[in-house]
Amino acid sequence: MSVAKNSGMKDINDFITIKPLKNGKFKLNHTLENEANIYNYLFELGFRFTKIKNKRFYFKRDKFKLVPILFQDIKDGFKNVLIEFNFSNIPDGLSKEEVINWFYHRRPIKNGGFVEACLIENLSDIEINYLIQEKIKAELSFQ
Repeated sequence: MSVAKNSGMKDINDFITIKPLKNGKFKLNHTLENEANIYNYLFELGFRFTKIKNKRFYFKRDKFKLVPILFQDIKDGFKNVLIEFNFSNIPDGLSKEEVINWFYHRRPIKNGGFVEACLIENLSDIEINYLIQEKIKAELSFQ
């Protein structure tokens, strides 16, 4: 029996393919559909990608503010969602640790085609200039 569907929670099956095994354990994997759902959810969380003069820029849209980020921040964003373990339809017996292990072993977030297809946002010239300025400020603060 799994946790009942709640409208405020995301269905774990949208992100992970869960197959119960005869020994009571679970085999966790992800399909292309799961991967697309992950990136679409990351977009909902504000994670974005754009190209400026053929250079990749990752950022997080926080209401009207653009915050430059690293690709690792996108991975960490989804990892944090998994750590919260606030999903519907979690099969009885499936632990948060198993899901986190799946994330580290299967690495569902890759810097590839889904990033460009699902996280792309075309920016206005004003937003491009703002993002570049913020990125420069961030780089200078790390020095």
